[in-house]
Amino acid sequence: MPISPLQWTILALSAASLYVCWPLWPALVLAAWTAALARPLLRRFERAPHGRRRHAAGALSLLLFLILALPVVAIILGVVSGAQELLQLATQQSSAKSVLESVAVGTTPAPQLPQKLASGAARPWRSSGRTSISGAASSRSSVRSGRARSRQPRA
Repeated sequence: MPISPLQWTILALSAASLYVCWPLWPALVLAAWTAALARPLLRRFERAPHGRRRHAAGALSLLLFLILALPVVAIILGVVSGAQELLQLATQQSSAKSVLESVAVGTTPAPQLPQKLASGAARPWRSSGRTSISGAASSRSSVRSGRARSRQPRA
């Protein structure tokens, strides 16, 4: 059976689309995986706004974007902060050699925590009266065992 011109056209367009999409195949595979993994979340999100798929898809897209974008933004802010400190150090030194020496030796002081944050970090268990995690865990288990005893039927 001979190949019709329509079949040749479809074959040529398929080959052209494969050629164009070839450099993008990693992104396409990642998008397909993300869509497959996000499908159960989309079903859960659909229940929340009264079964509206459009709102659930928008909320899920925003959530996935934030999960991916926030670490990138944090890294960029860290790099910009480091670059500002390096620029400040470079303007304070007289030569490039002294800048490199101070960066290599680490003569800049370490950043200090604000006073309120430092005092709160020193005693995290003060509000509960416990001084250790194991003490808090043992008191919680005794409360649970007391509840379990109180639920038993009395004779």
